[in-house]
Amino acid sequence: MQIKTEHITVKKPIAYRAAQTISAVTLPFIDPLASYLVGQPILLKGKAKNLLATPLPHINSVCLNYKNISELLIKGIESGALLTKDVQLIINGFDDKTIANEVIHNINVKIRNHAIADKINIITQNCADIYDEVHSLGYQTDTLNIADIVYEESILMIEFSEALSVYIYEDQNLPYDIQLCICAVAHYFGLLCGASPADHFAHYSEDFEIINEVNRSHSKALLAIEDTLSDREYINEFKRVMPTDKFDEYVDILESYYSYSLEEEEHHYDIAQMIKESLNTLRFVNQTHFNSDNYYQIKNSNKLLSRINRIIKRYENTTFYALITKISTLFNIAHNYRNIYATKFDFDFAGDVSCLSYFQVITFRSIENDFMWKAFSDSENQIMEMGDYVQIITDLNDLSFLSALKNHQLGWLLGHCLNQSLSEYQNNV
Repeated sequence: MQIKTEHITVKKPIAYRAAQTISAVTLPFIDPLASYLVGQPILLKGKAKNLLATPLPHINSVCLNYKNISELLIKGIESGALLTKDVQLIINGFDDKTIANEVIHNINVKIRNHAIADKINIITQNCADIYDEVHSLGYQTDTLNIADIVYEESILMIEFSEALSVYIYEDQNLPYDIQLCICAVAHYFGLLCGASPADHFAHYSEDFEIINEVNRSHSKALLAIEDTLSDREYINEFKRVMPTDKFDEYVDILESYYSYSLEEEEHHYDIAQMIKESLNTLRFVNQTHFNSDNYYQIKNSNKLLSRINRIIKRYENTTFYALITKISTLFNIAHNYRNIYATKFDFDFAGDVSCLSYFQVITFRSIENDFMWKAFSDSENQIMEMGDYVQIITDLNDLSFLSALKNHQLGWLLGHCLNQSLSEYQNNV
């Protein structure tokens, strides 16, 4: 069908046009047969079929951030922080697993570090002898990052890159006495760098403290209560096991703090859950890993060294011997380089931070559970809400500061070497 159109121009005065009703232009009706195709099967052939069957190429975060990365690489070359070969290595390292934010962060660090190279050299040389020793043993440290060095308003600071640093030791598939010995060694390294054992991150409450005050026999009976009991039965069993005075204290907490009543059946579920949560905390912190007998002060390294030697003799003709020997070698490095007096030095922090122990945690695969991760998550969220990130103010002219920093570098580095040895063992089991 052809539609003949004719363009006609008719001049009218402006006043006439202004007085007319606004109307839309009407187009002729055209039906391209689309309505007849709705719901009909479509058969694709040839190129169309191949095109739709071909998966789209993967676009990773580097592609999406190419502009920022390119500008940073140019800035790095112009500032002298990067050589052409450095840029080529960075580009050659891009693959599907590359995370753009990490690339951007690392380039920024290189640029900043170049501007304060002389100060960084002092910090690096502070523990160069330790790095040389672990490198001679075959440990790889190129990808390790203790912290970032920040230079703001003429103040040089060492800044943790994470709100909460969690060091997880791969100690599974090992005999229990070896696990406990590894735990003692890891805690010793943690003392050097200011990291805390996992039980320090369990968030206690007043209702838990009441349960925690009962003696060992009562604790053992409490932890034996079956989770499969009904809420009412669970509460009754809890009442039977708890000493009367402590149970009365617990009920007072329920009523005064939480407005729960044992007489109200609708409260039984919440009360049972509270008790279970407290007992989960008790179960976690009562593990042998956290017993005081499994901790050694910095000055008591000889005692821990003797314990390691006893373990070596016990497993001399087993597959565990090589691993324990490596652990002994690492601990001897700590024994030779640690500074007992530097442990009394207090770092100066920016902001409201007062210690390192709340920002670093040591834990082990052998005791890993949901409660532990919830405790870490709660701690990390609290740190982020408070906005308290670790920034250690440096004084590179103070020998006491450098000694304390060396202890931190020593503990942190040996902790990672220990986990490298454990991971290698687990991969070969």
